[in-house]
Parts: sequence; C-alpha cells; structure tokens
Amino acid sequence: MNSIFDSTFGASTPVTLRIENLTKKELKIYSIAFWNNAWSGKGNYVTYGGRIKSNKKTEFDFENDGTTEFWVVGKNQDNGIEYLNVITESKGEFDIEILDNSRFDEQKVDLAQQLTFKTDKATQGTQYLIWINVILTGILILTLIKIKTGANKV
Repeated sequence: MNSIFDSTFGASTPVTLRIENLTKKELKIYSIAFWNNAWSGKGNYVTYGGRIKSNKKTEFDFENDGTTEFWVVGKNQDNGIEYLNVITESKGEFDIEILDNSRFDEQKVDLAQQLTFKTDKATQGTQYLIWINVILTGILILTLIKIKTGANKV
C-alpha cells in the first residue's frame, strides 16, 4: 500500500539552492535532476537558475520529485563547465559555495554539457520570441497611432 502512495503524481519536493559564486567569473547556474523509478522510468530534467556574478549570492528553487540524485552545474560565458556538484542527499535546502579550480568527473562534465546545451537553446529561443513580440507590438502601436492621428491621409 505504501508503494502506491510513494509513486502518486503531484507529490512535490521543492529544493532551494542558495549559491555563492566565489570565482572571478560570472556563471550560469543549472540543476539537473535524475530519476529512475517504476512509474516513469529513467530520465532527467534541467532547470536554469539564472546568472550569478562574481562574489555574489543567488537563490533558486526547482522540483526534485522522485529523483535519485541531482547535479548543480555552473557554466562560464563560453559555456564551459566551471562547477559540477553531485548531490544525493534528500534535504530541501542546500548552501553551496562555488570555488575556483573545482575538480569533477569528466564523463559527468560531458553529460552536463549536453543536457545544459539543450536548455540553453530553449532559453535562447524563448528570448528571441519575446523580442519579436515586443517589436511586433511596437509596430502595431505605431500603426494605430498613425491611423488615429490621420497621418495616412493624402
């Protein structure tokens, strides 16, 4: 009976990451949650946490439902991995300090690079669509102003 309730949809497990960037670089922060369970199989989900400047702090949340582990990834402006921390604890909050010269497993770096690349492309596409909407809205407003003021009369 417990296994039925353990795998129910909607059991949300938010995780809060408080991150301090102690490097000299601005970093893009991601979480990658991995799961392997009977009801949804194997998979992962990448959450983009935003940018954090050198010697600054940030905080972001992501959902960690039914995962076996999650990674915290920091990428530099050239999209190189500067930080990778594998977390297997099931706490709801973590305080993380990102230091220069972090060491990590190269295989995990390759996987993190692939997974965050997909998220970067999706985020970039969304940003382009937002700017296109802003431009089209501006054109529409200018057209409506011209029509209202009679600027189109000959």
